[in-house]
Amino acid sequence: MNKIFGIVASAALVFGMFTACGDDSSSSGWEPSDDEEISSSSEKTKKSSSSEKVKSSSSSKKSESSSSSEDEENSSSSEDTKNSSSSKAKSSSSSVTGSSSSWAELPQKKLVQELGACNASNADSLAEYDIWYVCLDGQWKPAEPIAEEWAVGKDGDSKFGGENRCYVYDESQGWYYAKKTDCTLGLPGCTLKNRGLVGIGSDKEWYACKVWQLPSDTTKYGHDWTKVPYELIELGSCTAANKDSMVVLSGKNYICKDYEWTTVSQVDIDTKGMKCTEKEKGTVSKGTDTDYEYYCTGTKWVEYTAWSWDVPWSMRMNKDFAYDSIVDSRDKQVYKVVTIGTQTWMAQNLNYADSTKTPSLKGRSWCYDYKDEYCKVGGRFYTWAAAIDSVALATAKENPQTCGRNADSCKIPEGNLRGICPEGWHLPSPAEWETLKKVTFSDGGNESLRSITGWDFGTQYKGTDDYGFTALPTGMRVHVVSNSYRFDVSGGAAEFWSAAEGDGEEKSAWAKFFGIALEASVYRTYKENGLPVRCVKD
Repeated sequence: MNKIFGIVASAALVFGMFTACGDDSSSSGWEPSDDEEISSSSEKTKKSSSSEKVKSSSSSKKSESSSSSEDEENSSSSEDTKNSSSSKAKSSSSSVTGSSSSWAELPQKKLVQELGACNASNADSLAEYDIWYVCLDGQWKPAEPIAEEWAVGKDGDSKFGGENRCYVYDESQGWYYAKKTDCTLGLPGCTLKNRGLVGIGSDKEWYACKVWQLPSDTTKYGHDWTKVPYELIELGSCTAANKDSMVVLSGKNYICKDYEWTTVSQVDIDTKGMKCTEKEKGTVSKGTDTDYEYYCTGTKWVEYTAWSWDVPWSMRMNKDFAYDSIVDSRDKQVYKVVTIGTQTWMAQNLNYADSTKTPSLKGRSWCYDYKDEYCKVGGRFYTWAAAIDSVALATAKENPQTCGRNADSCKIPEGNLRGICPEGWHLPSPAEWETLKKVTFSDGGNESLRSITGWDFGTQYKGTDDYGFTALPTGMRVHVVSNSYRFDVSGGAAEFWSAAEGDGEEKSAWAKFFGIALEASVYRTYKENGLPVRCVKD
């Protein structure tokens, strides 16, 4: 919404990220990496050991048990420095940001890297990394309330205890280990009840109480007084008392949501006063100030007229069209299908992911932004090697072919290429895409292939979905530089792989695909990019 793209940007969308087939002069300017493709951000090189970051306060020796692997953790011997239950390890300032986001999503492997291994040599010991952790049963866990028999306090009470550690009383958790700022700022303890509260500390700085669920135990919370940006001080507290209130400050609109002040989006403004609970989930309503439509997820309103990954695919299908369906025998997923002219197409993007049955998929398919729930909306993104099932081609009994990325000798077999499509279906050839375009464009432009909702950038992108093809603007995963990739153009373009390599020089690095943006045609892009797949029936 309010995404003014314009004709110039639309042209860049089509021609800047991919090039028309056969036109080698219109390269996008970046080259494919010589390294292997990465499968997700989680496969990056493991960080160095935590012994460089964490020091024991009870010993001058550095812990040698810093590896995150199970074998190395278990190899800690008596030669390692043993920490008593009262010892504590503090991470260096270079590894701690002080904000809740610095540890709120930390997995156990990360904690081992930062705090050292948790094993028999340091069982029951304490270590600090933004909050206090205790080594229990081989894992670092957020420290439980103190065992000392302190009297019940009032919510927000704070005081120092053993070894000069700060404790805060939370009526939902009792006394718990806290950051020293809870005892030194002169503010009440940052508790669940005080979340969103804003106050000035003893250092004359303004702070807001931020509270979040612990990833290791969602029944418990992390607490932290965080400095308020100077420009937001005038907004004051954001608590349950002023939830969803809107304030104008320095010409900007802010809303109190989830106990924090955030800038107001057009969705917030246009849905103000509209109820969206589990009861309203799945409903679509027009805004209070515009003709835009919004979808209720059960917890919030999201854009429906324009693109949003929070809208399920079923809401994008043409409700006036009678779809058939098929079941993929490999994983039992059901897909809507539609007959257009003499062709029968999937009306949904493929979402097949079994890399054990289909090794070509290993490290070569993803959900948008690596979020599994998005695959249920727009299917998966595949490299061209995955789409054609390059492993199956290479191991074929007759005429095996080495295809995929930078394969100079690849010759796609004549006839239908199944690729990763279900049995009885195949990856479309460029000619089959051109046939689809010819049939559907006879009554107009490419809007007849686009879904009715979900397309951004104004009326020139509005879809009519006359044939039930329901092309969703899910974009692509593009190679940026070296082994860096990003997901791009969701809301403005739909792309689907074909079964053919690119033309001209360096054709081994390119493959053809069918793209729908302001125009629709067969283009080419680098094979390592990630695109959706639509299958056509044999």
